[in-house]
Amino acid sequence: MFRFRPRWTLALACCLLAGCAGSKRGEVTPTEPIAPAGAEPVDLSEALERAAADELDPAPPEIRALALRAEDQRVVSPELIGALKHEHPEARALAVRAIGRIGSAEHGVLLLPTLADPAEIVRAEAAFAIAGYGSSSAVSALEKLLDDPSLLVRIRVAAGLGLLADEPSARGPMLRALQDEDPRVQMIAGHSVTRYRSDLDFAIDPLIALTARPEPPIARAAFDALGRISSKTRTLEPADRRRVRDHLLAHATSPDPLVRAAVAYGLMLPQGEREAAPLGNLALDPDPRVQVAAIRSFSFPGAPVEPFLSQTLRDEDDVVVLATVRGLGRMRGDPVIQALSNLLVHDETNWLRERAVAALRGSSRIAGAKIANGLSRDDSAGIRKRTASLVVDREEELSQEIASRLLQDPDPQVRAAAIPALATRAEPLADSCAEFAASPDAETRAGVVAAARSRLTSPAADDATRKDALDVLARAWRSSPKNEDPWVRRLILDAAALGAKTSAAPQARQLLDAALQDPDYSIRRDAVAALRSEYDLSVTTGPAAEHPVEHYEEILRWAETPKAAIVTIEREGFTPGRFTVLLDTFNAPLTSWNFAQLAASGFFVGSPVHRLVPNFVVQMGDPLGNGSGGPGYTIRDELSARPLVAGTLAMASRGKDTAGSQFFVTLTDQPHLLGEYTVFGSVVRNMDGVVRLLLPEDRIVAVEVYDGDGSEPLPPL
Repeated sequence: MFRFRPRWTLALACCLLAGCAGSKRGEVTPTEPIAPAGAEPVDLSEALERAAADELDPAPPEIRALALRAEDQRVVSPELIGALKHEHPEARALAVRAIGRIGSAEHGVLLLPTLADPAEIVRAEAAFAIAGYGSSSAVSALEKLLDDPSLLVRIRVAAGLGLLADEPSARGPMLRALQDEDPRVQMIAGHSVTRYRSDLDFAIDPLIALTARPEPPIARAAFDALGRISSKTRTLEPADRRRVRDHLLAHATSPDPLVRAAVAYGLMLPQGEREAAPLGNLALDPDPRVQVAAIRSFSFPGAPVEPFLSQTLRDEDDVVVLATVRGLGRMRGDPVIQALSNLLVHDETNWLRERAVAALRGSSRIAGAKIANGLSRDDSAGIRKRTASLVVDREEELSQEIASRLLQDPDPQVRAAAIPALATRAEPLADSCAEFAASPDAETRAGVVAAARSRLTSPAADDATRKDALDVLARAWRSSPKNEDPWVRRLILDAAALGAKTSAAPQARQLLDAALQDPDYSIRRDAVAALRSEYDLSVTTGPAAEHPVEHYEEILRWAETPKAAIVTIEREGFTPGRFTVLLDTFNAPLTSWNFAQLAASGFFVGSPVHRLVPNFVVQMGDPLGNGSGGPGYTIRDELSARPLVAGTLAMASRGKDTAGSQFFVTLTDQPHLLGEYTVFGSVVRNMDGVVRLLLPEDRIVAVEVYDGDGSEPLPPL
């Protein structure tokens, strides 16, 4: 079933990333925008929102700087509260937005009167800000705005109701939004309803009706919503689920590939030949987005590898093969192990082989440990590093032998990946991890933290074991430079909080107290939360930032003119390719500024595409290349109501206010991410010609930010 796949097939060799050729599915020129002239905007609500903002005169500079500084400090100042009554509408809107982003529960009540503000931009900001507080009272407040004469306000209400998916009372208002007189409100409501996890019968009829709309973005949003609802096993009663699937099946041969992709995703866990046969055809669709969706639906424990996944594993498109490998990791059985083993032996693409190792861990830990014996001697350090995950938490003799070999590996990243294996051994971590805990390498200390956490969470842990683990954590904390990216310190803090629930609480308390002095706000915030939870203390974080107001005035002056960026990517043996993004300096000035400053310093140069999830996101901006690195600091979130549609540029993070340098581009619409990540731009050139062709290990050559809207011709390479 397996054929040899050279590193670059002939088909891919014709797909130079320079943009002069597209994927095997079609060509895109370097200057072609995402949508052809005259097509509907990809994001109708964003276009409307920006137009509404552009109609206003800018707020006074001092108010804009005041609001931006308050957001960055996470402090609701008296001056910010006073701005809620400013005579200028945009000043009031900025104050509302800032208070919503700060998220202070005690100040949320200040926003309620702004729902009746005479300016639509203020009411719109208030609707989304209040939704972020997530309560039944927020539902009641938003429901009153469903009759608002402003289209912008009703769009924001529809988006906000998605943030209130856990509130049962939100279903009635959401139904009203789905039945709004304007299809743009209906579209955003269709995006939002996908966040609901149960009792979705109320949405079926409105969504089915929306699939018949003549505007492609609106119909696609409805199909996408139906596909996501159908793919979840507990969202609908059996009869309702059958009705949704029947509607999807009726469009399995739609001429629109995005509709076919939604159908493929909605047929997850196919029931009988009636669903399996059409899904099989979609797995072999000429459009890779459809293939990836079908592969996901076929990938579940007990599913067969033959005939469809065996064929997609041989596909000439590497993204389709990657999706198949990820899918096999969710499956079980000897055919799965055989398919992954064949790829590991015969394929020459190391990044793909590394993903196959990860899939083996998911499909069979027993078989994975046996295969690890050979992989632990592989020429690729990346393979040996991934191999550690197959054995680090196994106690049998072979796994321990392999772990010992990896702990002596000449590559420091391989050794770091094997350190958690020390948790399964009898000796104290203070002895076995002493050298590792003091290492200047962040990944090595992260391995130590993983070992200590494993000890702390073990059911067999006694007092001595817990104290030993916390001693190791304390040493790793002392060894962490404060100008280093805070991800390792955050891991230490999380593990220490576990110790606070045990007899080793005094040692845990010392670590938590030390974290209160950390230079990074997110670390201080998490320490405060842990201390208040375990010890009921009145501790505070202090301001999140200490910049003078002049700093924010400089950012806002920079943000007054449109800003775009050209990202240049290289792949060995190919001409570099480029794509252009338009930065959203209106909704995310701090984030856009941070991105521009990093770009100007050359920070991104050489960093790889370290994460690619087909049909989901492609992520880059990590100097370590493993998803853990950053610039040595974190920045504040700037959440907005912009939907995360295909081509959205957003910041990656590990929770609230933890972004730094890593960013991602959504490959398809991802409405469920609204309100969780800072959106700070969108791809406006070469989405199909470059972004959709990116593969792991492609590297950034340059990021050039300039004054413009992204429509300017690309300069010569």
